[in-house]
Amino acid sequence: MKKENNQNQRVEEKQGAHQVPETSILVHELSNPLSTLSYKMEALLKTHLDPKQKELAQAVCRSSKRVLDLVQDTKNKIQSRRQQQKQPRSIVEICQDSIFFTQKKCDDAKVNLSLKYKNDFFALVCPMQISQVLINLINNSTNAYQKNNYDIDKIKINLSIEQDSSYITILCEDFAGGIENLGQDQSQEGMGIGLSICKDLVHQNNGRLDYAPTKKGSLFSIKLPKA
Repeated sequence: MKKENNQNQRVEEKQGAHQVPETSILVHELSNPLSTLSYKMEALLKTHLDPKQKELAQAVCRSSKRVLDLVQDTKNKIQSRRQQQKQPRSIVEICQDSIFFTQKKCDDAKVNLSLKYKNDFFALVCPMQISQVLINLINNSTNAYQKNNYDIDKIKINLSIEQDSSYITILCEDFAGGIENLGQDQSQEGMGIGLSICKDLVHQNNGRLDYAPTKKGSLFSIKLPKA
């Protein structure tokens, strides 16, 4: 009974954690348009404007810079907190958690989702960030399968874990036709995030996200330094 209660508590904790929006994603989404707005307003101020137009442009420029400074300060605090949260984490457990949150969607789409590994490995990472990246990759692949007709034996997503002397690599392979069908940088699910943000999240963990096209699909690799 005690073991079952501990398992239920862990499930509830994971569900609660994934229901909280990633503040770092919001910061990323705000930073780019605000930087563009500030740059454009500064360029506009160098053109010939009447006094009223100039006053309005200066007000917009000041406001955008204040918000941009706030966003940057928030980003710095998030990165500092993430560094403090990083501990040696089980990569197998991170993959299993990601499967937990995507299994129903895969089952509904008749996608066979598998995880293969020989040993458990540990990396110094923020597990929430790496799990979110895997969830996005799995959901994108499932979306691609749902949009196209495939033979039932080819509807699968394979996760695997490898290691070398310095790095642990998580591989995510599908057979859904490649990056074009995945919809790069598009978010089609509530928990989904764009591939560019996935790359940024992996980078924050001193890792690297790579993509390689295959004959029938896509192969993503997440390379992380060993703990």
